[in-house]
Amino acid sequence: MSQPDAYNPFADVYHRHWGNFADQILPIIEASVLQRLPPGSPILDLCCGTGGLAKKLTEDGWDVTGVDGSASMLEIARREAPRARFQQADAQDFHYESCFAAVFSTYDSLNHILEWNGVRKTFSNVRRALTPGGWFFFDLNMRKGYQNRWKGQFHIVKDDHAVMVSSRYDDERRIAFMDFTLFTREQDHWHRSDFTLTQRCYEEEQVIGALREAGFSDIEVHDTSRFDWNQIGRSIFIARSHP
Repeated sequence: MSQPDAYNPFADVYHRHWGNFADQILPIIEASVLQRLPPGSPILDLCCGTGGLAKKLTEDGWDVTGVDGSASMLEIARREAPRARFQQADAQDFHYESCFAAVFSTYDSLNHILEWNGVRKTFSNVRRALTPGGWFFFDLNMRKGYQNRWKGQFHIVKDDHAVMVSSRYDDERRIAFMDFTLFTREQDHWHRSDFTLTQRCYEEEQVIGALREAGFSDIEVHDTSRFDWNQIGRSIFIARSHP
């Protein structure tokens, strides 16, 4: 089970306030994966969101396909990255055959997959989509990240919208919740939406085992501090499909 439709109510607000994640992750992708690929190689941006990473990759000459489960997020992505192609599909269900030199899934997107079997299915789909020797790069929130960052409340107030966020992490169940109350102005009226985004915490050993099971090798796991990006409890996984 994942929750791609959960992002529909606030795709525009998400894009305005969280859509700049590509600025942080792209230098890491360049240093760890892109420099190993021939220029212009085909790349899959899995759970592409509003297209921030796809935009930057296409501007640098890469041949990008984006996949996301949220129709509202993809509507923005198509405007942001007109040179890319996009498909609406869940990470557990998409299907390509040996098309891509690399697959990227960023900003803890895969933590939204709440069942372990869904993670395994996603890894198999990625392996099938890669050409032999292709690279899989993704990041995950880990336990320390949820314990340190998924707690408390914050709010954002602008002229045309306001959003209130409350986060909590259930360590026993390994489930994290982010509750949103969103107000958006539509002409002279304000519209309220309430929704919750949910993530699951997975262990590093679990993830590595599932990658090997799916047919990946040369698996690397890095804390973000290695890349001068100090975000507590976020790990970067890099793996290669068997040639």
